[in-house]
Amino acid sequence: MNGLPGLILAGGLSRRMGENKALLPFGPGRLIDHVAARLARQCETVLLNTNTPLPGLEGIPRIADDLEGFAGPLAGIAAGLGHLRQAGLPHPHLLSVAADTPFFPADLVERLEEARETPDEIVLAAGADGEWHPVFALWPVSLEADLRAWLCQPENRRLKDFICRHPHRIVRFDLIATPEAVLDPFFNVNTPADYRQALALRNQFA
Repeated sequence: MNGLPGLILAGGLSRRMGENKALLPFGPGRLIDHVAARLARQCETVLLNTNTPLPGLEGIPRIADDLEGFAGPLAGIAAGLGHLRQAGLPHPHLLSVAADTPFFPADLVERLEEARETPDEIVLAAGADGEWHPVFALWPVSLEADLRAWLCQPENRRLKDFICRHPHRIVRFDLIATPEAVLDPFFNVNTPADYRQALALRNQFA
């Protein structure tokens, strides 16, 4: 267990799914319940970024975007950083994860924290092929003001573009071998077909 606060980004519009992905049944609960429980095993404090209340998660502090319009995951990260500052939480970093990625690495926090060399660098996850998964990252709380200024420009929405403006470090995570397939731990549920695949694999990633 790590004292690092972890933020679940659940503010997406779920257009390709046609319904709120976070509320899809997943094992004994829902997809969001599974992700929250997985994150709670790595972070002492779990926060939820969503613009609409999610029933059954009243025990997790909900942080809504505080920027106008839909500015994507960076808006959720900005809101999370602002919450840490306003709440006076002592940790200098925030971890973010996606609400639609049920099998993210069980050692995500440990590996990202170990890789960090300076307080001001962003540390983000990548797959075995080197592809970035920037929603899964450690964010210095000190970046809040710069991030908010960046998001004031409507064309500034890409996570990678923002990260490249700052010192950053990448941690690669291997594929996971299962009896049925080799799985990218950052596999995410975007479509009904993805959801069916995730259900088939769920019991192997309790």
